[in-house]
Amino acid sequence: SDTVQAFLQDLDQHYAEKVADMSLSDRDVAMLFPHGDLFCLADDPAIHVDPACQPRSDDPDAWQPGDLNVMFESIVANPDFNVTVLSRPASKNNRESTEREDGPWIITIDDFLTEQEANRFIQWGQEEGFQPSLGVSTLDTTADDTKKTKEAKGILSQDRKSSNTWCETKCQEDPVVQDVVRRMESLTLIPMENAENIQLLYYEEGEFYRRHHDYVDHERGVMEGPRILTIFMYLNDVEKGGETRFFLDQNEDRTIAVSPKLGRIVVWPSVWSDWPLVRDPRTEHEAMSVLTGQKYGANAWYHLRSVSKAVEPGC
Repeated sequence: SDTVQAFLQDLDQHYAEKVADMSLSDRDVAMLFPHGDLFCLADDPAIHVDPACQPRSDDPDAWQPGDLNVMFESIVANPDFNVTVLSRPASKNNRESTEREDGPWIITIDDFLTEQEANRFIQWGQEEGFQPSLGVSTLDTTADDTKKTKEAKGILSQDRKSSNTWCETKCQEDPVVQDVVRRMESLTLIPMENAENIQLLYYEEGEFYRRHHDYVDHERGVMEGPRILTIFMYLNDVEKGGETRFFLDQNEDRTIAVSPKLGRIVVWPSVWSDWPLVRDPRTEHEAMSVLTGQKYGANAWYHLRSVSKAVEPGC
């Protein structure tokens, strides 16, 4: 629609002005905007967003510029969490940072879930019924076509071999699940209304999810905004394989692999701290093949604005 195109064009101008003041190198620009133009979506005729599903001025953003860094610094400083920092941005006061101190935030927290909680998620997945996982494909967001999840219009993909289901009404009402949800809210300070339903995952031996990014480009122009943060929960120990591997650059020269461990979570952003609407390409990742055994996990994807409010009109 003309309204959403105007919104995206205004947004492009806003970020273009920000970038113009930064004296970025060509490499910096390429990392920030790997698809070329600052934002190429405003002129894409394939994108349709129903007026009822467009961003609302009265719906606050979960993050303002800089809030992402504040959140992670707070988590790292909290003695209640068993945090390991795998990658982080360089300190503004430290010009001699190592490579992994000049990257995106990637942290793990061990024992975030108890064995009972992890097993309960697995039980809910089995009860709901695991189905073949789909890739995200939809660009059409209308109030007439309700989507319970972002993959409702997805297609089977050779790059993704696993099964999943969703923690919906009964699962969401489970007191054990609610305890975990409250813990995640306390961790992130982002309300769960900004999150999609928790996705429950199952990987058989030999299954995987090739390199991808959790940010969905066209969501920048919809009511809930793009995904900004992922919490991935490991629900069991995997005998061999099944790591989550991050690609800190486009050439695969710098990677980080996180091993599955029951109760562990890995947390990372999909966007830049100073630009909460802009995809950070440094958090592309893959679920490596399960070599021996099986893998259970769960995804919590947080958006810039309320997902619950977007569901109400059926967006």
